[in-house]
Order: sequence, then structure tokens, then C-alpha cells
Amino acid sequence: MTQYFNELANRFNWHSKYQIWIASMEHPLFELIEGVIAPTILPFQQLTSHSEQIFQAIQNENMFLLFTYPGNYQIMLNLFEYKTFTDGELVVLFHYLYPYYTQAAIKRERYKLGKVIESTRRASATLNTEEIYNNILSYAMDVIPNCDIGTLWWFDEEKNKLTCKASVGNILKGINKMEFDINEGPVGYTFRMNRPLLFNQNNNSIWDTIGNISKENSKYWDPSYVFTENVKSFLTYPINVEDKVEGVLFLCQIVKPYPLSDEDLHLLQGFSSQVGISIRNARQYSHIKNLNDVLLKRDDIHATLTKLSIQNKGVLKIVEEMSRMMGKNVLFVDLLENEITPITEKLPVQLTYKDLNGILQTTQEQPFYELKRSGYVTHIIYPIRSMQITLGCIIVEAATQIEQIDTIVMEQGHSVLALELVRKQNDTAFYYKKRRELFSELVNSKDQSIVLQKAKELNISLHEPCSVTLFKLSHYTSPHHLEAFIHRLTAQLKRDLFSYIQLLYAYHDEVTVVISVHSATDKQFRKKLQTICNEWGKEKNITLSCGLGTTYQDVYFLPKTYDEAKTALAYLNSRGQQGLVDYSQIGVNRLFIKQDQEEIKQFLTEVFEPLRTKHSMNNSLEETLLVYVDTNRSAVKAAQILHVHINTLYQRLRKIEEALDISFQQPGDLLKLQLACYLKQSYSHL
Repeated sequence: MTQYFNELANRFNWHSKYQIWIASMEHPLFELIEGVIAPTILPFQQLTSHSEQIFQAIQNENMFLLFTYPGNYQIMLNLFEYKTFTDGELVVLFHYLYPYYTQAAIKRERYKLGKVIESTRRASATLNTEEIYNNILSYAMDVIPNCDIGTLWWFDEEKNKLTCKASVGNILKGINKMEFDINEGPVGYTFRMNRPLLFNQNNNSIWDTIGNISKENSKYWDPSYVFTENVKSFLTYPINVEDKVEGVLFLCQIVKPYPLSDEDLHLLQGFSSQVGISIRNARQYSHIKNLNDVLLKRDDIHATLTKLSIQNKGVLKIVEEMSRMMGKNVLFVDLLENEITPITEKLPVQLTYKDLNGILQTTQEQPFYELKRSGYVTHIIYPIRSMQITLGCIIVEAATQIEQIDTIVMEQGHSVLALELVRKQNDTAFYYKKRRELFSELVNSKDQSIVLQKAKELNISLHEPCSVTLFKLSHYTSPHHLEAFIHRLTAQLKRDLFSYIQLLYAYHDEVTVVISVHSATDKQFRKKLQTICNEWGKEKNITLSCGLGTTYQDVYFLPKTYDEAKTALAYLNSRGQQGLVDYSQIGVNRLFIKQDQEEIKQFLTEVFEPLRTKHSMNNSLEETLLVYVDTNRSAVKAAQILHVHINTLYQRLRKIEEALDISFQQPGDLLKLQLACYLKQSYSHL
């Protein structure tokens, strides 16, 4: 550049020594870049705020020319002699010195670009999102050195507000406590509009648009400090992550002498784009890391609970381990046997097992169900199902919302506890199979010694009065539902009839119970049995029938009372009825129980079909016959019930005799009619 300046000196015909000094916002003190090295007292030691583009000063016989260039660059030419210049010559000098400015500006831009690149690299060096927030602000202020304070605001979806994630500078105390709405202040404006905003003294009117600070946020300002009056310039820039604005960078110049500019906005454009990429990468890494952590935790929980199951530690140990993992009180409810683990606990909020089962039946699609609060505790119910059958549930007491680790523990505990329930069912089925085989040998044997031997093997008392009660479930929707209902029924019988039971086993849709009842306890036993049948009578998806055999004083009569119970049960089934029936109550019906249903139906057709012709129906012959037999052939009572004259009744009876070719005076014919009327009422479903 020296040769270039010598050409300039020749043009203006001066041959004195010279100095060229330069200053900028980044380096405000004037720095000698060309000319003689000599002690010089400059009229200005640092960047000035002269409004003139060209300024002249004389000091100690030195001529100083100050030129101001774009971007707040100033070049000072010192001539060691006094010389006057015309306005035109000064303009020529201004342009001749332009290459010095250009060289400095290029150097400055390279420096800033290097800062942007370095800041972006350092901001991207971490995959921790919280660290990135702090790095963004720190490195942004490196890139834009003329700002005094900086804050980074991020949108909180739960609060629906922009909250402060990082701040630098202590001029505005309490700024970290502020939360901006998306329509509030410069931060909210930039977020909503998704575009940068630059404020300086030349556009004060912008406060009319962005000056709407809420009272809640205003109370955090220093009351002695009026921001709108003291701020010299500020800029806000939106930060986009995957084409969606999520944050706002706010940089402000208050004390430093040089305002923020469009050039600073341009620098932030590239910086913020790279920041968005860094945050996206950090989130992806965090998401993958969280997934990996969850998988590791799930594997560890699964391994721990499975180990307890394999070691056959039992349900209690599994539940205790789940409580330890979650740090919460965990209960396990077996809804097949209506049992709770630990046994010292009770169902929450005064629930009954029936209530709990009803809740879970109505929430088939939900992974878990939240009970109403009891004080400060919420009970989370996690159902355990198999083939759409509710086997039980896990209940967690939580004072706060359950966390992800709690859900994982419940998921893994669900599988292990379901396995424990299935194992329990299989063990019970195997036990029942052995009981059934021994009892079958007992009731089918004619040898009293074998009856005695099998009774001993089954632990049936040899000297207690005993009877057999049979239960049968029908009208179930699927074998899986039947299995669950059978399990529930046997559990209830064990619980409610515990003091009477000598033997109990289930097979397919039947439950066989050997009962020991003395005369003193017989009424109480039958009352409990009736209560059980009444409860099951309310079930919508299944029906329960119960047949009760006669009580005998000798164990050798077990085959007989068993056959009687089967007969009583068959009596109910033949009529499509449910409930309880005692063998002694069925009377003459025992003669027809094993009779083929089609034969009974055919017999009834032969008797009543002739009375159902059009002519006969007009005369109500079928109704007349049924009432006449039911009143024990009392013509007066029958006429009263039918609301006809007694002569009309006699006419109908003669027509019945003619239609059936019988006589009411013949004992055989009369017995046939009585039996037909009885079967008609007993087998009304045919």
C-alpha cells in the first residue's frame, strides 16, 4: 500500500512524512497501519462520534484529516505539515483511502466469520440440550461484541409461554423470572412473527408495537431503571428447529457506545441456523439415549422379576420388589380368588372385589385406570388380562403422577404376575384332576373296602354325616370365560363354606363338593348355599345351577348322595332353570328326569294338539282342561276361575272327551290327563 500512497502524495504535490491510523468498533483505539513511526499526539485517541464524513484538525503544526466509512470505520491521515485542501481534493482523498478501509473491513469480516464458525463448532460440541442453551448465548455475544446483555428464551408448551433459558449481564435483575406470552414484548413479537427485529434510536416508534409488557413481568424490572429510555439498541432473532420457531435470542446494547446494526443481524442468521441443527441433533441424541436407558431399565426390571418367578419366590416377593423399584406402595389383587397381596392390606377407597371387577370389565381398552383420589393419594389400577379375561390387577398408590419407570415396572410386573396366576391355575387344575380320579373310583365302586380306602385318601371323615352338592355353570360365552368363572366359584365356595367342606374339585363346567353338615348346622348351611346361588343369579354372562343330595350318616352312602345330587342337578337342567334344588324337593319328577325330552314333547303333543284346532281354540278347551285338573276336578271352582256358567263348563268337558276319545270317569284316562297337565306345567320350555 506504500507505493499506492506515494502515488497519491505525488498527485497532491506533498513530500512530507505521513501516518495513516485506523479505528473500528472492534478496535476503537486508533492503530497505526502505515507511515513513519514517530511519537505523535493524536487529536482523537479512539473512535469518535463525529457526524461529518470528513473532518479536519490542526495540532502541533500537524495536519489531521479524519474520514468516516461505513460500518463505523474511521481513518485518520496525519501530515507532518500544514496544507489546505479544497472540498474536491478531500473527496478524492476520501476515495483514495478507501482501499485501506476495504482491507480492514475484509479482515474484520474474516474475523467475524471465524468467530461464527468457531462459535457454531463449540455450540455443537455438546449433545446436552441445557448446555447448548448456555453455549448459544455465550457464543452469540462473542460474535456480536457490541451487546451488553443477552438472554435466550425458549417456548414452554406446558405453560404456553416463553421462559428464560440463559442470560448474560446483570443490568436487568429478575429477568430469569420473566415469562412472556407469545404476543408480549419484543420476544413474543419475534416468536409469533418468526422474523428478526432490530431496534435503534432511528425507529423509536417500534415501541408502539412491542412495548406491551405485562404487569406480572414488569414487577421484575429495577424500578429505578427505565428500559425503554436507557436502551440504545437491541436485536431479537428467532431460532428455528426443523422449520419450527422454538426460541428467541435477545441481544441488547445499553452501555457500549456503538449500536447494533443490520450487519449483526446478518451474522446471526448463519449462526442461528447452525444452532437449530445443533439442538435437533442434541434432541435426537437425547431421545435415542433415553430409549436406550429405558430398554436397559426394562431389561433389568424384567430380569429381576423373572428371576424371582423362576426361583419360585412367590407373589409376595414379586410385589415387594415392585414396590422397592417404584418407591411406592404396590398391591396385587387376584380377582379369581378375591385375594390381595400383601394380605395385611385392604382394597383402596372402600372398594369391594365386585366393584373392582366391574370397573375393569368396563375399561377393557384402557392400559390402566385411575381411581378417584383418597386424600392426597391417587390409586392407579393396572389390569392383568389373558384372552380378554380379567385375572387380577396391580394397584399403585401415587401421591403424584406416575413416572415412566413406574409404567415400565407395571408392564413387566404384569407379565410376571400373569404367569404366576396361570401357574396357580395349572397347579389347581392338576390337584383337582387327582381329586376327581380318586372320587370317581369311590362313587363307582361297589366294594365298601375300596370306598373306605378312597375316602381316607381324600381325607373325608369316616364318621361325619355327609352329602354331595354339585354346581354347574352354563350359558358362558367362551371356554376362557368358563375357566375364569369356575376358578372364581371354587374360591368363593372355599371361603364361604370353609367349615363344611371335606372335598372340593372342579372339572370342566361342574364343581363337586362333599359337605359335612349336622342337624344343628343344616339350616345355616342351606342359607349360605342359597345366598351363593342368589349372588350368581345376578350374573349376566353365565348361569349357575346347584343340586343338593341327601345327608347320610355313613361314608358308604357317598355314591348314593352323589347320584341324588346329579339327579337334582339334571332336574334343573332339563327345565332350563338355574338356582338351588334339593333332591328331596323334586318328588315324582325324579321319574321323568332321565326320560328322553323328545318323548315327553311327543306325549304332550298327542294330548293337547286335538284341543288346539280352530274350533277348539274358540272354546278354550286347553285352558279349561288345565284349570279343571288343577282344581282337582271341582266344576264349581273351575267355572269361577274361567268366568263361565257351570253348564258351559260341562259342555266344554264333553267336547274335550270327544276330541281326545277319553272319559273323565275312567281312572286310566284321568291319570293320563293329570300327568299331561303336570308335565305341561313342569316342562313349559318344550
